[in-house]
Amino acid sequence: MPNGPAPKTENNQAEDVSPVSGQTDEHPLTSSSTHPTNKNQKKLSFFQMFFSTMAAMVGIQTKANLERDFEHGSAGNFVVIGLILVAIFIFTLVKVVGMVLDNAGI
Repeated sequence: MPNGPAPKTENNQAEDVSPVSGQTDEHPLTSSSTHPTNKNQKKLSFFQMFFSTMAAMVGIQTKANLERDFEHGSAGNFVVIGLILVAIFIFTLVKVVGMVLDNAGI
């Protein structure tokens, strides 16, 4: 068994090498094939969080945006935006039902 540092991948992260089979085993969270890591990317903007929360509420969130949100977003911000959107939805629903009932004469 050779001594020395672990082999490096293309993004300079060490891989685990199995002493039995000699195969490499990349960690799923640091694998470059799973998603590219961009250390220069800033935090998510308000509009990115807003549209991502709306897409998640409707059920059309993409996996790429989900991963981006978990890597660069803050859970607290998404919770606050989600609560605001739910409140707006309930307010709108109450107003629409009220208008329909008024027009029906009930």
